[in-house]
Amino acid sequence: MGEQYPGFDNVEYATSINLPLVHDTRLRLDAAGIDYAIFSGSHAALLGGHRVTPDVDFWTDHEKWEELIAAFSSPDDVITDRRATWREGQPYDGVLVTRGNQGDVGIMAGTIIFADGVTYPSPFTELVRANRQYTTLGPIVGWFANPADTLLFKAISQRGRDQGKHDIDDITAITSKVSIDRSYLLLRMDECRARERTLPLFLRMGVLTEADVTAYDAQRDIILHHYLTR
Repeated sequence: MGEQYPGFDNVEYATSINLPLVHDTRLRLDAAGIDYAIFSGSHAALLGGHRVTPDVDFWTDHEKWEELIAAFSSPDDVITDRRATWREGQPYDGVLVTRGNQGDVGIMAGTIIFADGVTYPSPFTELVRANRQYTTLGPIVGWFANPADTLLFKAISQRGRDQGKHDIDDITAITSKVSIDRSYLLLRMDECRARERTLPLFLRMGVLTEADVTAYDAQRDIILHHYLTR
C-alpha cells in the first residue's frame, strides 16, 4: 500500500542525506520483510532542502523486532538498544545502528514520543503504512513517510536548537516547500492523541485552519475509511 510520487531528483540529495547508508539499510529491511519508511530528520532535510544530516532515520513495523535485530547483525554493526529509552522528546522502542565511518541509522519501531511529561503513541500503524510514498532518491527507490507524519513527529517533539534539534525549523522549511495533506494530518493527530499539543502550533504557523478542523470533524469516519483504503 502507499502511492508512487515524484522523486527527489530536484533536491541536492547528495549533500542532504547519506545515500549509501539509505541504500544499505533499505536492502536489509526489504530482505527481512520489514515494512519501513524514511522519516524524521533525514526526511525533513530532503523535504525542506534546508540542512544536511549525516545520519538516517527509518520508521518500521514494531511487530518484527526480532527480524529487525537479525537484519543488523554483521560484524560492522554496533547496535544500541533503545527499547527502554524515555528521554524528553525521544522515541521509545527502536535501535541505533552505528556503521563505523558510514554513520548512524536510527530505526524507530514501537514509537512513543515523550514530551512535556506526556506520552504520545506513534507506532507504524496501518494508516501510516497505507499512506507512505514510494519514490526515488537519486539512484535509489524506496518508501518515505507521508510528509504529514514527519511534520507531526516534529510538532509533538518541539525540540529546539538548545537541544541540538531543529523541529520548528524543520516544520517551517517543509511547509514552505511541500503541500501537506491536511485531512491525513488531522487523522494522524487523533491517532497519536496529540491534537491538544499540536493544533495550536499548526494553527499559529498556518499549517491548518479552523475551517480545516471543522470540515474534518464533520466527516471524520468517511475520511478515515478513504485513507485506509486508498
